[in-house]
Amino acid sequence: MRVLVLFVLALTACDARVGGQGTDPDAPPGDDSQLIPPDTLPVCQKPIVYLSFEGETLTDAPTSDAKLNLASWMTGVASATAPPYRAGDANRATIIQTIVDEATTRLAPFTTVTTVRPTTGDYLMIVFGGAAATMGSAFGFVQELDCGDLVRNDVAWVADNFPTNLIPNAIMGSIGFAIGLTATTDTTDCMCSWDNNCAQTTTNCQLHNGIARDPGANQQCPGAPAVQDEIIAFNILFCN
Repeated sequence: MRVLVLFVLALTACDARVGGQGTDPDAPPGDDSQLIPPDTLPVCQKPIVYLSFEGETLTDAPTSDAKLNLASWMTGVASATAPPYRAGDANRATIIQTIVDEATTRLAPFTTVTTVRPTTGDYLMIVFGGAAATMGSAFGFVQELDCGDLVRNDVAWVADNFPTNLIPNAIMGSIGFAIGLTATTDTTDCMCSWDNNCAQTTTNCQLHNGIARDPGANQQCPGAPAVQDEIIAFNILFCN
């Protein structure tokens, strides 16, 4: 199920087994001939986070795909080009570096952050630049709620005028929405304010385990448990 999401889990189907041997559950006890060689076991493909500041053309599509620049949250436009982020700002380089440094620090326990588009593997892309009206969004930071994490290469977008001090929080929240985490009412939590009435009270939001989902949030994942484990969900997504 894919639901439009904006800024204001089912967990990834990634098997984290990397080494050792598995066994065929139907094999008789003691039958070593049924051992599964380690190189045939599924391996989790660790995605990274790509922050794009130099302009991207996105196309509306039923399913987002960062590798193809497809975004399923776009409405009212068939395609749109995000210009380079804050192209006319004299402090542009400093602003970008601050965003990258903070995102790198926040995501260091889970994965790596890059400003160069990956040529292999999965990645979550966050595009910066432009205005909501031209990008098919009603909001300054947009992502899509992916219940069940059906899409591995999600696409989010950030407007030029989105408050820079809130961008690191929004990056963490957008990744959470991309894997089926939903809004909470804890004002210090990274999922606070994701399409509910919660207002974050910190610019350094935290992920929590065993935190209640907001049952009054506008967007929810049907059948999801009332409590979500955000740190565990991030670790599963990033194969840790």
